[in-house]
Amino acid sequence: MPSPSQVSASNVNIELGVSSSAQLNWGNNWVRNVTTQYTGTNSTVNGSKMRWGINFPGGEYHNGIFTAEYSLNSTLKISAEEIAIYDGFTYAQGYAEIRFFANGVMRFDTARAATGPAYYHKTWLTSGAAGDYTVQFERTAGDALAGSSSASNTDLAMSTDRFFALNSQVGPGVDALSKTTFGNLIIKDGGGTLITRPIELNGFAEVV
Repeated sequence: MPSPSQVSASNVNIELGVSSSAQLNWGNNWVRNVTTQYTGTNSTVNGSKMRWGINFPGGEYHNGIFTAEYSLNSTLKISAEEIAIYDGFTYAQGYAEIRFFANGVMRFDTARAATGPAYYHKTWLTSGAAGDYTVQFERTAGDALAGSSSASNTDLAMSTDRFFALNSQVGPGVDALSKTTFGNLIIKDGGGTLITRPIELNGFAEVV
């Protein structure tokens, strides 16, 4: 993680999954997708946005595997799917969650009935105390969320553990269920918005 007050080119390279010494233009699409600054190609990017973009990353976490995908877009996508064969008692589940702990760690969680949960952890707190920040899941479309604030788009103090989730579960009969939620993950401090990361949660379950 970058130190509280700075970010270096090597920090950005590591986040993008390239050599720490590779030469990159900080105005190219990949780098702008880290910052979520949708400005013209080769335009100036904000170093502070860069740091917070690394702390709250983009990419895809699917069935327990995380892949950075800044070359495609700036979205954080968390998805789980499971297909089970009908036997009269087996369930299928696709559970997707993002959780923020007050100790400064975030966790991506995907769970399936057959394999249980799979976690990916990353430190989000690199400056100050957790209570200095708020998190909001600004839902723009899709299914309602479960978790800390399922009914409204609200800034929630991160001094308390917070989570947002979707759960698709079917069975033991033949059935299928798909849920998707789109929105923005908005992190703020007393000075305003630090990062707005597009986010998508997906859960799919089917018994065939």
